Order: sequence, then C-alpha cells, then structure tokens
Amino acid sequence: SVISQLAGFPLHFHAEGVRGTGKTTILRAARPQLPHIEEVEGCLYHCRLDRPHCPHHREGIEANSVSRQQRTMPFLEMSHAAKLGTVVGSIDLARLTDPTCPEAALLPGTVPQANRGILLVDEINRLAETAPDLADVLLSAMGTKPGRIQIEESGLPVVELPVEVSVWAASNPDEEPGPLEDVRRQLADRFDMVVPVRRPQDVQSVRKILAKTSRLVADGERVLGNERPPWYLADSLGDVTLPEPMEELIARIYIDYRLESLRAAEAMAHTARLAALVRGASEVHPEDLERVAPLVLRHRVDAAVLKQILRELTNREAAGSAHLPRTKKPGKADEGASTTGQKRQTESTTETVGEGDTQHRSWQKIVSRLRGLLAPPEHAEQGSSGQSGDNGGVHMIPGRHQHSHRTADHGTPQAAPTETPILSPPQVGRPLVSLLATELVRKGDMMES
Repeated sequence: SVISQLAGFPLHFHAEGVRGTGKTTILRAARPQLPHIEEVEGCLYHCRLDRPHCPHHREGIEANSVSRQQRTMPFLEMSHAAKLGTVVGSIDLARLTDPTCPEAALLPGTVPQANRGILLVDEINRLAETAPDLADVLLSAMGTKPGRIQIEESGLPVVELPVEVSVWAASNPDEEPGPLEDVRRQLADRFDMVVPVRRPQDVQSVRKILAKTSRLVADGERVLGNERPPWYLADSLGDVTLPEPMEELIARIYIDYRLESLRAAEAMAHTARLAALVRGASEVHPEDLERVAPLVLRHRVDAAVLKQILRELTNREAAGSAHLPRTKKPGKADEGASTTGQKRQTESTTETVGEGDTQHRSWQKIVSRLRGLLAPPEHAEQGSSGQSGDNGGVHMIPGRHQHSHRTADHGTPQAAPTETPILSPPQVGRPLVSLLATELVRKGDMMES
C-alpha cells in the first residue's frame, strides 16, 4: 500500500480478524518507518509542486516562487467520536478570532490532511453503523483514485478537493454489528484487499511476540527489522507489465463468475503488479495473481466461488501454460453467489474460511443434533435401508436422495426439503447446514422481504 501510494495510486486494505491478534498494533507500528514525500512548504494539504490542488495553490505555482520541504508521509487516524467538521474541514477559529487580522478561512480536516498519506480507521464495521455520515465521507474519499471531498461552511464558498489517501482499516467480524460487507457493502467494496489476521498457531510464534512487543512499543522498532524498506521500488511500478493472457484471465474471472464490482478486476490487476514488483519481476505471472486473489475477492464473493477460482488459478500455475484457457462458468448452485456478500460455510468449503473453521465444526455438531431430534419416529428406531447412524445415541435423518423415495404411512410420496418450493418468500428450501446463524432467526420485517 505504501509503495502504491508513493507511485500515486492509493491502495486501500482492511485487516480483519478476531480481537487481540495485533491488527491495529501492526498498522500503527508502520508509522515510524514511512518514507518521505516532497511538498510545498507549510501547506496543510500536502500539495505537490507539480500538481497543486489546495485552495491556496491550485491556480498554479512557479517552482521558484515557493519553498519545498521533505516530510514524512502523513499518517492520521479517524476517531469514532469525531465530528463531521473535524473529519472533512471547518472554519479556522484561530484565524477568525485573530485580533490583529481576523479572516474567515478553512481548516482542513483529518481526510484532507492525510492527503498523499495513510488514514487509519479502527473497528470500521462499527463506524459504518454508528457514524453513517463519516462512512459517507470515506465512500467519497475512496470511490475513485484520487477520491473527492467537499467542504461546506456558511459564508464561505464550497471547496471541492481531490484526495490521494490510502485507507487502512481493522475490524472484528465476529462481534456486533458483524462483518463490514454485511453492514455496509458499498464501503466494503471500496477496499482493494481484505487481509485475514489469525491467531498464532504454535508456541514459538507466541514467544517471539512476547519477546518483541515491549521493544516495539517502547523503542518504535522497525517492523522490517534491519531490512531496507522497499519504498524505493515505487518508481519502478510503471515498468511492471500485465501480459495479455493474464489480462484476459482477470477479465474472464470477472465475467464468468459474475463479479458485482469492476473494482474487483481493477484491484486484481493492480495488486498482481505490486506482487510481481516486490518479488523482483518485471512481468506478472500466475503465481502473483494466485497470491493476491484471495485478498481481493474474499469480501466480494461466496466462499464456494472463491474456492473454485483459486483451484483454477492453482491448476494453471501447475500446468505452466503460457496460454490461459477460458474459465469454467459456475453451475446453477453458484449463480448469484458472488453477489450475496455472505460467507455460507458449507461442509465442502470450510477449508477456505480460515479463522471460522472451528466455529463451523461446532455448528455442524449442533445441526447434527437437531437432525436427530427432528427425525421421524420410524427413523429414530432404524436408519434408512436398515442402516443406523451413531451420533451420541441419536439417529440421523437420511440424505437427500433417500428423502425423495420415502413415503408416509398413507403411501403419498414426500419430496425432499431441498426440492420443496417455499411460497413466502418464493425460493427453494435449503438444508440447515448451509445456513448462517443469522439466517435462522428473523424479525417480522425481515420476513416480509
């Protein structure tokens, strides 16, 4: 993201994971090692010398008429308690009340002051619900590259500014109000990548974290250790090419898997070029696209669709084919899945949902218990075709193909639940195991839709 920002193309990403895994700590630790940028001296908006944009310098400046300065790339945070004026901009009260020379002037807010730098938003899923006006500001700032922001104050002309700000965000999707894509899908789509942050899985990793945390906080230790930060690569980003077969593959993924937003295709192309750049290559290879695709698509498509896309990318890389064949279109079961924005954790896709695997297995046990409790009396005593299943003393209901041939006592065939149409709302029945917990409990107003 820093390399992309230096190259003039803001890249937004969202670190998502359970609480206490170090998401915000890691993001804040990047501040002391950010690179320097050159700007007009004293400009609160960090104007470029060649492309000034603020109200004071947008009319054009001569290179010799202003002083230039080097300063660290801006890094600001947006608070949940912030007012709209402090985020966007408001009247500069200090200049307005100056006893020697009072004047009405604008004081740029957090977003304009983060121009050409980083804006950190913690717990962004809560912000999207509790402060929708601030979320709307982010929608404008992240909607295009560069984004736009508008400052309005009574008695002053409206000021509209382009902003080149990279938004870094963090959230806990397992807490209220839920994942960002479920709370505010328009905002979630603005993020080029969503990076999953998981708990450490071994003792040695935890010991290293414990040994380094105190130094990291006290001394501002560099995240990259003694390595040279890769910021110098920004000047070479324009030299990385996206071959036509890779370009066609990205386009086919967008079309064949019915991706909802063009931002997904743009993000795949751009982040794949960044991955190739950091790898030291001048051309994007399938391995680069395979590396970034999960980060770009995990908040945009269903887990089953993402698994299918990644399988095809892996097969192509293993085959080493220079010509990438046409992607396989998803079947009927996948139609519309890419636009639901919900991660339906089925038994065949648990390996793709990362941190939710444990929760999914627990849910499977609950569903198995429910199946046993809901089983008809004849199946509680014996399984289908004389087979019984041991599930803690509770027999399981037969599968779908067995249901379609089962008949009631009076001889009338009974259709399988997944083949039974539901009249209100009109849809086909789904197995309990395919539903999220939030889909099992519905309010009256939700049922009407």
